[in-house]
Amino acid sequence: MSLAAISYPIFEEAGPGWIDNHRAQYDPAGHELLKPHFTFIHPQTALPRQPFIDHVAGIASSTSPVAFNISGAILFKTPVDPVWYAFLVPDRGYHDLVELHDELYTGDLQAQLRRDIPYVPHVTVGRFRQQAKAEAAVARINSERIDITGTVGTIEIVDYSGTHLEHIARVTLSGGISGNTGPGRP
Repeated sequence: MSLAAISYPIFEEAGPGWIDNHRAQYDPAGHELLKPHFTFIHPQTALPRQPFIDHVAGIASSTSPVAFNISGAILFKTPVDPVWYAFLVPDRGYHDLVELHDELYTGDLQAQLRRDIPYVPHVTVGRFRQQAKAEAAVARINSERIDITGTVGTIEIVDYSGTHLEHIARVTLSGGISGNTGPGRP
């Protein structure tokens, strides 16, 4: 079991349709498995299910929902992955999302934090094996002058294996826990 914490934000207006269309084009496998989301805790095995849920719920109970605005995409590559990414990165809300991520990687999860990979809050819209294709996609996305707004108000606890996703619980920022949110794309 590899537990992760992600958020399916509530988008205003045309955001989800626009993002889904681009993800279907630039990240078909990811598009099929997950809706547009922010990842806060990457899949980990250090904490068992209930302590993991309790940890996330404890942080969420003292965290307000985060409003964000996305106006562009960036190119991103980790030092450990041969893939280039196109990320939609928020302008407004960026620092609040980083703070939430940092708070979630405290306590028993502190040792799981990858300090060699900087955390950039984002919604992935593309994965590419070739840098030139990634650069072209980011340029096309940015030429569209996007303006996507939304709110992160919940965190989903998921079991993620890379090809399979099980939703375990939903935690509300400044709120409580609800049970299993169903398989696949809720």
